[in-house]
Amino acid sequence: MLASSACARCLHGAGGRPAGQDKGAGNDDREFPGKGNGVVNKPETPETPEESNSDEKTNSGRHVGHKFKFDKEPRGAAGFLDDMDAQSPGKLQRIIAKSKWQGGKDELAKELEHDTDLGIDLDNEALLYQCESLASAAPTTAEAAGLEILSGVLPGDIDPASVQAFALSSRPSATRKVYLDFIGGSVTNTAWNVKYPNINIPAFSVDGDLSTFSTVDNGAIYAIWRAVSEDYAAFDVDITTIRPASFEGVHRIMIGGAGEWYSANPVGGVSYTGGFGNSYYNPGFVFAVNLGRNYPKYVWEAVSHELGHGLGLAHDTTNAGAYFEGQGDWAPIMGYSYLKAVTTFDKGEYTGATNMQDDFAVISNTLPLLPQDNNNMAAATPLTVAAATVPGSVTGTAYGIISQPDVPEFFSFTATAAGPATFSVAVVSPYDGSARSNLDVQLAVFDATGASLGALNPAGVDAIDGLGIANARLTLPAAGTYYVALTGAGAGDVKATGYSSYGSRGQFGLTVTIPTPMPSPSPSPSPSPAPAALPLARASIAMSKSCKSGQCTCSATVTVTASRSVSNLAIGGSWTTPSGTQIQTATISSRGQALFTASRQSTRTSCTFTLTTPPAGYAWDPASMMTGTLTNL
Repeated sequence: MLASSACARCLHGAGGRPAGQDKGAGNDDREFPGKGNGVVNKPETPETPEESNSDEKTNSGRHVGHKFKFDKEPRGAAGFLDDMDAQSPGKLQRIIAKSKWQGGKDELAKELEHDTDLGIDLDNEALLYQCESLASAAPTTAEAAGLEILSGVLPGDIDPASVQAFALSSRPSATRKVYLDFIGGSVTNTAWNVKYPNINIPAFSVDGDLSTFSTVDNGAIYAIWRAVSEDYAAFDVDITTIRPASFEGVHRIMIGGAGEWYSANPVGGVSYTGGFGNSYYNPGFVFAVNLGRNYPKYVWEAVSHELGHGLGLAHDTTNAGAYFEGQGDWAPIMGYSYLKAVTTFDKGEYTGATNMQDDFAVISNTLPLLPQDNNNMAAATPLTVAAATVPGSVTGTAYGIISQPDVPEFFSFTATAAGPATFSVAVVSPYDGSARSNLDVQLAVFDATGASLGALNPAGVDAIDGLGIANARLTLPAAGTYYVALTGAGAGDVKATGYSSYGSRGQFGLTVTIPTPMPSPSPSPSPSPAPAALPLARASIAMSKSCKSGQCTCSATVTVTASRSVSNLAIGGSWTTPSGTQIQTATISSRGQALFTASRQSTRTSCTFTLTTPPAGYAWDPASMMTGTLTNL
């Protein structure tokens, strides 16, 4: 549907801004360029409005402006569309075609009556969604969570890769691009400007400082991008925060502000439906201030929702007309998905569904669905096996995307001895209690004959592992070739409190610890056994800085992963700065992160952080990132 959708479906501290990314600064290049001349060319010219853009029109000029309410029409929406057909031949057909509406006139009339957030832009001949219901329903608990993070109570909630906030690209090779614009600026020469000539979108910000992007801002941007990328991981599309040289063919979502220019009532977002990549019907807007005060979970749900409208998706509603709020742990992305830990695209399988749209089929009309080539044992991809680090086993790994329901990804490995094997499947990590992964993964193991040795699908959302699998053990009966199959799984009864495998698609990383023959012990004059090797903990370091008045604070966010939870354990490290060495300890949070800081550093110097002491009972994995450096503060 080429509709305009206003939907409600989003963190900030001190820090520098990326080069060339001033918040809202210098918007002469924020217009929508067309081919060759820097100005967007409209599609076929809509009829000239006979009156001003009012929702209520006299009979002679009633087919202009934005129209959302049909209760005063003699025969409701159906009568209005019939009248349009009679007075403006071809107009309705153009609206349906441009909007990629999946049904005819009768179905559109029913949906206009049923969903009060769906309307018609009669000037630009397009359908539009204004998701007012979602914004007004945002609870105050999200505001409290955002303020907790802002105050520094939950430093572990800042993604370790936040320093990359404006260099993120989920699939750089894809020709279809979605630009998540957190910077803000003016909007001109678009369908929006027919009714709203002066549109200026402020930058995404939590603390209200529109002049710079802070560490917490960047952490929120990374969290939002990661979740939206996962929602669309099954498609050949690049979700990016890298500003394109040209917006021609790029679908743009501007994220920031409260949308006062559009409506005095709180609205979560607005989009023209079916207008993906059409610069005249771009951008879509997400009004992050109305979403739990820029709470990342709410913002990413709204971004994926508005992008869904741009690809032709309608709202997931019920017989009562309201957005479907989900069941159990799950809600549909095109419904009201803020309050559920698991959100995916769907096809109306829940009880009371009124929208039976097959979301993936509709999206794939615009974005190609990725193939799964290793979908049987004969096509299995061998695991990449690393050199042994612990006697008696080696580790094999593989990465991929489940893009189709009930179609497995097969991987193979060779065990040179019988014995216990350990299987782990990592998915996109949870955030503040919500699973950013769309993939509820199921694992099955087969021997060379195809006989099943076991399967695993943990129930529910784990605080650390999300929808993944951690350290599942299975004894291999003999040396030989084995196969691992990964699929997306459902949970529970889709008609009650569960969800099906339909939307269970996304990114994964598979790790298998494979048994190998133990070396024969060397003769020893002493019978005393050697102490058992400590289990390994792996660490990665994300460096960031915040500067003010010539003084900087260096930060190192250390993410620790191990075979068991390491939360509440202490680790140690040291800072090397021009002013000397600082020895520090920090406690690992429930998210597996620990924060180290070195304050009062002068600009134009450097600081280096080095990990030293591992968690109690562990040794550092040699593959860990042990040092991080910031230069030219």
